[in-house]
Amino acid sequence: DTLEKCGKCGEVVREHIIRALGQAFHPTCFTCVTCARCIGDESFALDSQNEVYCLDDFYRKFAPVCSICENPIIPRDGKDAFKIECMGRNFHENCYRCE
Repeated sequence: DTLEKCGKCGEVVREHIIRALGQAFHPTCFTCVTCARCIGDESFALDSQNEVYCLDDFYRKFAPVCSICENPIIPRDGKDAFKIECMGRNFHENCYRCE
């Protein structure tokens, strides 16, 4: 009765435990909603419905797209990406040019 139950499947977590979002999970139950990959101890992101995404899928789905190069504006090599918004359009910092 004292063992924690998985926040997804509801079964008792007996061995390796993932703690996230104030709950306990089996490693195989804490997965990305898009690709179903096990998140494990990787970084993850939540949408407005508190659905769990791996970072790649989260950026693919939610990242703004640059109006010049048409690539998503996402962090690269561990560094933040700065987004410039102008006249309802999004730009990478390096793509933005005054016309």
